[in-house]
Amino acid sequence: MTGLPPVSGSIAVVIPGKPVGKGRPKFGNGRTYTPADTVKAEREVRAAWQAAGAGRLPLGPVRLYLEAVVERPASHWKRDGTLSAAGERLPYPLTRPDLDNVVKLVSDALNDCAFKDDAHIVDSRQVRRWANPGEEAHVRVELWDVLAQNGKSGAQAA
Repeated sequence: MTGLPPVSGSIAVVIPGKPVGKGRPKFGNGRTYTPADTVKAEREVRAAWQAAGAGRLPLGPVRLYLEAVVERPASHWKRDGTLSAAGERLPYPLTRPDLDNVVKLVSDALNDCAFKDDAHIVDSRQVRRWANPGEEAHVRVELWDVLAQNGKSGAQAA
């Protein structure tokens, strides 16, 4: 499934593993800190971006498409590989992490990596779906330079 039509100039990266949402800041010993699992997940997003050879978008507005793919629980499957009644009742994942927290983690992780700041995201679409049979959990991120789609570059607009 693709969320937005393919456009030249887009950069797509798949981050393997279960989608992780941005954790709330923690407070203790008179200080505020980011939870360790959030720091680890943000590091993994940046590493996947860099390993894919994906560069940095030009300065300017960015379009984001994010697809969070979640594995179905075993109770959703019958022995013959078809969906159980429980699986039929839940065509979409209604579990944590919240989709907006996954988007926040990924967009924050890509600050100063894929774009200058996630404030540059002006258009986005997010989808959370069950993994198809044989497909593993992952997050797919695709970014576009909005001005390049319109025949301009970020440098021309600045």
